[in-house]
Amino acid sequence: MLEMLSFGFMRTALIVALFIGAASAFIGQTVVLRRQANMGDALSHSALAGVALGVVLGYNPTLWSLAGTLVAAFILEFVRRMFPRYAEIASAIVIAFSVGLAGILSNMAGTGKSFGSYLFGSIVAISPAERNLTILICSIVIIVSLLLYKELFFMSFDSEGAKLAGINIILVDVIFIIMTALTVGVASRSVGTLVISSLLVLPYATAMQLHLNYKNTLIASVIIGSSCTLVGVIVSYVYGFAPGGSIVILSVIVLIVLSIFSKIYMSIKANSMNNRS
Repeated sequence: MLEMLSFGFMRTALIVALFIGAASAFIGQTVVLRRQANMGDALSHSALAGVALGVVLGYNPTLWSLAGTLVAAFILEFVRRMFPRYAEIASAIVIAFSVGLAGILSNMAGTGKSFGSYLFGSIVAISPAERNLTILICSIVIIVSLLLYKELFFMSFDSEGAKLAGINIILVDVIFIIMTALTVGVASRSVGTLVISSLLVLPYATAMQLHLNYKNTLIASVIIGSSCTLVGVIVSYVYGFAPGGSIVILSVIVLIVLSIFSKIYMSIKANSMNNRS
């Protein structure tokens, strides 16, 4: 297994997996706590539409994936603010439109190979430029998330209270949706547009089973997300599986196992307390 480190593309894949896993976990915490999981699905599908448009126009699909997610993110945020009751419907509309557009453009492009690599990811085939772009964007997302730690904490639990505390919630919201869009867009090439939305949710959902406080749950989420992406890439190399699929399946398995152990632990703890009383 260690011989894989002798290959440059595998070293690149592992480094990129580490950054994507960490950045997705930082974004995922706020996405889960604010119950915006549908936004991840909408952005991932808009990333595919952006890829299709880039292929048809003959430009870098990854850059157009970023453009697609940014446009969709601002549309979703606009609808969420103007029509709060229809936020979920807006996500469904964006998903439907993006899938339809990607389907039409894929026929116009006349090739399915480019789209296949973006659907399920091709982390071992990314170029040096894509690697550098991914590391840059993920690093920015992580740094900004740390700088806005307090603001995101308040807004995740009480947006009105955050406003009264003097936090510019509109500005923070805009920054957050940009970070989310960039993370989804840049990760679409590596782990796949059909996978990245799950990667936003699963690490934090798994970390929640540990019943920790906000800060420690975030730390656990980053560790889980990074570990699952790294191990998923290794599994895909050893067994020849699709990297994106391996990462998600592994993440789901970890979630199920931790959930079971958490239930058992809480049950034992409750019985112990009852016996003492």
